Amino acid sequence: MITGGAGLVRADRRLRLLVAFGTVSGFYACKEGLATPYAHALGQGPTGVGLLLAASPAGAVVGMFVLTRWVSPDRGLRLLGPLSVASCAVLTFTVLSSNTAVTCALWAASGVFSAFQVPANAEYSRSVPDSERGKAFGLASAAVRMAQGVGISLAGLAADHAPASVVITVFGAVGAAVSAVLALRWSRMPGRPTEAAVVEPVTTPIRPFPRPRASSKDLE
Repeated sequence: MITGGAGLVRADRRLRLLVAFGTVSGFYACKEGLATPYAHALGQGPTGVGLLLAASPAGAVVGMFVLTRWVSPDRGLRLLGPLSVASCAVLTFTVLSSNTAVTCALWAASGVFSAFQVPANAEYSRSVPDSERGKAFGLASAAVRMAQGVGISLAGLAADHAPASVVITVFGAVGAAVSAVLALRWSRMPGRPTEAAVVEPVTTPIRPFPRPRASSKDLE
């Protein structure tokens, strides 16, 4: 299934970009893997760790509610790039935070912005033929899970050599840069093709030839 989906996505630039947006989650997901060492560095225990882990999902719920309730689908697609950049960029302030409350607010904001995945998934579904949808989503799901797994693993390795706050900040900066490139390419992407309008032929009404008028000579 994944192999078939790879061929479909590889042949469509729009699908490639949407899958790439999905893999951005590998950058902002690193904070969940470093929540425990980060909380310990601030002198927090299990309660602090729990609050940090709950911040991002709570923000994501709020973001998804706003996008699905008050933002039109077309506008959601236009916000795809900016929200993707913001979901990572806000994490760069983690290194400046000195308490759990501020960090929870930053991570919650990252969760709010990460709701860009909702219009991305919807557009991905609309752009895939019905007969190939299972294969395409199999590939996208595998790509996102792999990105998140690799991101959290690399963040954990980096945390062995640098403070967790620094690692999260670096991941946020790199993720924002990658998202900016994707956003630029997405802004140059033509709109999704719509069904061609049926043009009805224009017919000109045929007017009957006027009858010749009888002259006075013919009447005599």
